[in-house]
Amino acid sequence: MPTSQPVELRRIDRADRPALDRLLDAYLSELGTYREFPVGPTDAATYPYLSLYWQEPGRHPFFVVAEGARAGFVLIREIEKESITEVSEFYIRPAFRRCGLGRASLAEVWRRFSGAWRVEVHPRNAAAAAFWLSCVEEFASGDIEVNEVAYEDGQRLQYRFEIA
Repeated sequence: MPTSQPVELRRIDRADRPALDRLLDAYLSELGTYREFPVGPTDAATYPYLSLYWQEPGRHPFFVVAEGARAGFVLIREIEKESITEVSEFYIRPAFRRCGLGRASLAEVWRRFSGAWRVEVHPRNAAAAAFWLSCVEEFASGDIEVNEVAYEDGQRLQYRFEIA
C-alpha cells in the first residue's frame, strides 16, 4: 500500500503494452460486474480502442505509479470535435485504494489538462460513483452538469465540468 509519497503519472510507451494489458484485464473483469447487460470488451484483447493510444493524437495513456509500483492506469482522450477531454478508463488496483492515490492521480491529470471535461461511471458501482462525484466537486472550477446516459451495457452517470 502506498505511503505519503507523491503519485506519478508515467506515460505508457508501446513497449509497456503487456503491463497495461494485464491491468486492463483486471479492470474490465471488475467493471463487468457492474454492467446491466453483458456486452462490451471483457479483456485487453477485445478492447477496440487500446491501440489508438499510440496512433492518434489527443490520446494519452498513463500508468499511475506509487512508490515505484504500477498502481493503476488512466486513459485520457481529447475529443477535438466536441472540444472536450474525457477520462476513458481509470483503474487503481485494489491494494492501492482508499488511501488518496486515486484522488491524487486525478489532481495530476487535471493539472496537466485544463478545460472542458466529461467523466462517466456505472451507477451500480456505488463506491466509484461516490468517488467520482467527490473528485469532480473538489476540482471542478464551476457548475457540474450531471446526466444519465444509456449505452448497450446499461446506464451511466455522466459528469460534465470545467477544470481551470
